[in-house]
Amino acid sequence: MVIRNSDFKQKSSAMGADRVRTFSMEIAPAVLCLLVPCWGLAQVPAAPAAKVTHDPRLPIVLAEARRDNWRCLMRGHLQSLTESMRHLSNGEFEAAAAAAESNFGLAPGTSEYCREPLFTRSDSERAATLPPSPPPEVRAMFDEMHTAARAFVIDARAASHSKDPTAAWKSLAALGGTCSACHVVYRID
Repeated sequence: MVIRNSDFKQKSSAMGADRVRTFSMEIAPAVLCLLVPCWGLAQVPAAPAAKVTHDPRLPIVLAEARRDNWRCLMRGHLQSLTESMRHLSNGEFEAAAAAAESNFGLAPGTSEYCREPLFTRSDSERAATLPPSPPPEVRAMFDEMHTAARAFVIDARAASHSKDPTAAWKSLAALGGTCSACHVVYRID
């Protein structure tokens, strides 16, 4: 069979027209259907967030300045945990120990205080003494946290000599566990 050039042009232009017709008659409406519901959904307001009606954790009632100081201290603890993880990951064991030691006030002659612009050091130390005092159970959890922080500092310093950070990672996890244990049971009001 011999195909002439003019026949080929006619068939290919007819096929091109069919392709355009197919796109405009079948594909375009499908694309439009996909776009319209998305546009319609974008106009629907978001569902309201579920309300928490009761926080079952036990409240710790503190004076406003002491409450603000505690929250600042807790942010500092979280930052110290993060810095210590970063330093351990980089093999900087002494820096990991120093981050915890500084933030938790463990070095001789130092105290734990808020390091944010919210308080001066003396204001933070003074706020920590305002009544009412935390319940004995909470105080005991704080003591456990500081004991865990001391253990981490010792293990991180030991890793700087042995080059084996396994014990430091375990004690850092235990330190983070003391934070979690308190936050699961208590809330600051």
